[in-house]
Amino acid sequence: TILIHNHRCVDHVLLLKDGHVMTQPTTGEAPSPRGLHAACRIGNRLVVFGGAAQGGAMSNEVFVLDYPSSSSSSLWEWKRMEITSDAAPSPRASPCFCALDDSCGIVFGGATVEASKGGLHGCDDLWLL
Repeated sequence: TILIHNHRCVDHVLLLKDGHVMTQPTTGEAPSPRGLHAACRIGNRLVVFGGAAQGGAMSNEVFVLDYPSSSSSSLWEWKRMEITSDAAPSPRASPCFCALDDSCGIVFGGATVEASKGGLHGCDDLWLL
């Protein structure tokens, strides 16, 4: 089964299973419509970081989708995570994001807007989420 989340998925995700695409309803606070975000599976959760809204504003928000480990349960719930550290990744689009283990992931790079320099500029920082 492949889980798909795109900019139109605000109350559902898509599941590709056995060659068929199915809509899986979700509850909770989902990410706003966005593209250029990064997502990875950490444990039994989908974690979504950053991205850009349709209007172009970039985000450093983190959302977690808890999904059941068996197909018998139907509760798929989004939660918006609060960044509790004084240090946090800047809002960005297109970062790399991968699981380090079953409880955390690494975010690297992407691009952010730097108005003083004009346009997009690459990020070369590394964050543990």
